[in-house]
Amino acid sequence: MSQDYEFAAMNLQVGARLQLFVERTGHRQQYFTTLIGYVPGEAILVMTPTENGLSAPFKQGEPLTVRAFSGVNVFSFRTSVDQNVSRPLACLHLAFPKAVSGTALRKAMRIKVSLPGKVTRSIIGEPPRTSDVSVTNVSVLGGLIEAQERLGEMGEEIDLSFSFIAQPGESEIQLGTRATIRNIKSVKTTASQEQGPYAHGVEFADLDPTKQILLQQLIYETVIADRQRLV
Repeated sequence: MSQDYEFAAMNLQVGARLQLFVERTGHRQQYFTTLIGYVPGEAILVMTPTENGLSAPFKQGEPLTVRAFSGVNVFSFRTSVDQNVSRPLACLHLAFPKAVSGTALRKAMRIKVSLPGKVTRSIIGEPPRTSDVSVTNVSVLGGLIEAQERLGEMGEEIDLSFSFIAQPGESEIQLGTRATIRNIKSVKTTASQEQGPYAHGVEFADLDPTKQILLQQLIYETVIADRQRLV
């Protein structure tokens, strides 16, 4: 349940990744930016997001919604562009928010999914071996992946890649990360089956911060829409 917070409760640090949402021609667009700094009660300074290699267009006075993830909370606040500066650094001066709302998330909240992916296992002296897998649940810390064969041994690192659809915009996000196998079990689909697919519990090792935000957003929005998908 959403509640009001003081701005300081977000504990935003210089370099924090933020999401910006703006309504244009009836469509909600999202951008990612980096916090440069802020003066309490005065202004917030962020990097101007880029679009196709160029600074994204923002107009003075344009209203925005900012979303930030901090710890086990997702925060959001409404603001507007006070000034769009291009030199010496492309950045946006945003109005300091009058109110901040936040929702507590369960730590490492995990949701049920069904996402095709690939795992590559590299063993010294052997060519890399790639297998098709299915990601059956996921959190920002790791997930459960199923395959017709064992993908490695417990404690072994593998390369995992899969994609998911991010909102708004229905854009496909390609996610690739190193992952450590933490547990393995055989999943029998029928009582007579001697051996079924293998389920591997994995922990992400070096997930890109921007992809982590998008994955957290997917999890958050999924839970809001359908709590039955919580694991």
